[in-house]
Amino acid sequence: MRAIQDLRKKQGLMPGDRIALAIKTSGEGKRVLEERKAEIMRTTGADDLVLEETKGASILIEGMEYVIALKKR
Repeated sequence: MRAIQDLRKKQGLMPGDRIALAIKTSGEGKRVLEERKAEIMRTTGADDLVLEETKGASILIEGMEYVIALKKR
């Protein structure tokens, strides 16, 4: 979630701005995201979170790679 908040900041988004998230990761990463999806969406201001092929910022968390793309709604 911290990585997503950092990306929001880099894109100049305000705390109240809503976003859509697309995340590419491995099978294990997908499992982790599915378990925490509601929390991630609530914390980051996301209206949508999809797990799909995407181009974006590559982040390594606990040995798993996540490619995260976000856009303002």
